[in-house]
Amino acid sequence: MNEIIFDADILSMLGKIGRIDLLRELFSDSELFITFEVYNELLAAKEIGYDFIDPILEQDVGIMHLDPDTFKSYERMRTKLKNDFFHKKIE
Repeated sequence: MNEIIFDADILSMLGKIGRIDLLRELFSDSELFITFEVYNELLAAKEIGYDFIDPILEQDVGIMHLDPDTFKSYERMRTKLKNDFFHKKIE
């Protein structure tokens, strides 16, 4: 089973349009996660009154803590993907 980690941006966008259900439709064969930092960001938005957060928090999404080694690996992959993307756009 694949594991997919979401950031607050995509969750907020889907929450704002009332389509957080798309996560399960698109990734039905995957385990869905958010990081502890994303969870806290969503809670902060809820605390200041954003109601689109509730359906996001009601999803069966795991909360993952990224240890320093995992975070470094993530940063390397992110940088590589970004560089590959921009390199292809220039060609």
